[in-house]
Amino acid sequence: MTSRDPLGTYMRTLASRLGQLDKADAEEVMREIEGHIRDVVEQAQARGKTTDIHALLQGFGPPEALAAQYVAHIRTGAPPPAGFGVIQRV
Repeated sequence: MTSRDPLGTYMRTLASRLGQLDKADAEEVMREIEGHIRDVVEQAQARGKTTDIHALLQGFGPPEALAAQYVAHIRTGAPPPAGFGVIQRV
């Protein structure tokens, strides 16, 4: 089954996997990911291009894996996922 809203599906899955974090930490991760997506879309628009959301999300990897990396980063101090910033404890 193909989702008509791959971005929404990805973000919902990511959010559900971040549920083991404090709410503030999970929200910060979601803002980080949303910011990256927004930046890519805006850069493409500035060049007169459209963004292939499927390719963008594939670059992030599976939402379950991305969430696991952020959970490890926040809970144990592991490095953040490659290409993403450090999440400061709020």
